[in-house]
Amino acid sequence: LIEELKKHASIIVFDGPPVIGVIDSAILASILDVTVVVIAENYVSRREAIHAKHTFDQVNANISGAILNKVSIETEEYYYYYRYKHGYR
Repeated sequence: LIEELKKHASIIVFDGPPVIGVIDSAILASILDVTVVVIAENYVSRREAIHAKHTFDQVNANISGAILNKVSIETEEYYYYYRYKHGYR
């Protein structure tokens, strides 16, 4: 299926289930070219994220990066970071 889809599109995105608790995402990641991990702030602990990374490592997944999702922008720290990052003082 993946090879057939590659004939029709340059980028194909698969949305897999959470890697904690089930192996489906790791199996999918093992046959894809690149994997991007989505981590929900305040939903995934550091320990769970490390466990997920080890799971992907075991299947030789090519992790190209991570997306931090569900980030609260209503905190003072977010505004400080944004101002600092973008040169606003």
